[in-house]
Amino acid sequence: MENGCRWIDGSITQSNCVKGFYWTIEGPPVFPSSPSGVFNASFPDYGFGSTSTTDGISEQRTWSARHEDRVEFDLTFSTFAPILLNGGFGFFESRNTTVYEWSMPADLTRGWITVNGTRLAVDPARSLTWYDRQWGGAPPGWSWFELHLENPDQDYDVPMSVWVWEETGAAAGLATIREERDVQKVVPVTSLVRSKRTLSISSVRPDQEMVAEGGLLPTHGGYITISGVYQGNRTVEGYGLVELEIVTSDAL
Repeated sequence: MENGCRWIDGSITQSNCVKGFYWTIEGPPVFPSSPSGVFNASFPDYGFGSTSTTDGISEQRTWSARHEDRVEFDLTFSTFAPILLNGGFGFFESRNTTVYEWSMPADLTRGWITVNGTRLAVDPARSLTWYDRQWGGAPPGWSWFELHLENPDQDYDVPMSVWVWEETGAAAGLATIREERDVQKVVPVTSLVRSKRTLSISSVRPDQEMVAEGGLLPTHGGYITISGVYQGNRTVEGYGLVELEIVTSDAL
């Protein structure tokens, strides 16, 4: 949000194409909370917020009625897996910036989405939503990975929130991992050298970059697949999303 404007962007990835959408909403300031402190951002043709006036966590809904963009959706998601507190306590330091972030990595999802006139129903048994709240700044030249390592031994896959950024000409970062419901750990990213615990991440398509009108907020946000070795001896596969900001050196 800047100067009374709100930017909303996103994309829908299919096997044969990527459908991107972007729009700007101008008007008086809209406060993203109700008097109770529950998040709720509502506009004439878009909304995102809690379904409750008192509980801002358990269930949320996002919807779009942008007929001109030929992308409409109405999705409701509710908390299932434990929340990730990035950095261990919900914040971490990057250069001179404190980044605050918590993540709901595997929310149960229901609803529908319409693309080019075709409505598709969401299968709750095969769907999830990663809902992420971040404020207070961002690392410089950042790469952020939302990862899910498939884990048949529990009722949700292992979620990871991984940050890598440029710090005085070198790579820095951290990974916040929830291996069990009551176990969260934070691992520093101190080296990008390939090891016996390396995960290989691949983009499913080469054309997932999102650039807003006028060149604002250029990022790459794309669906990815994962394969490799976890914890030194466990072969894993997985899936997720990556967001990349433009980097300014060869450190990353």
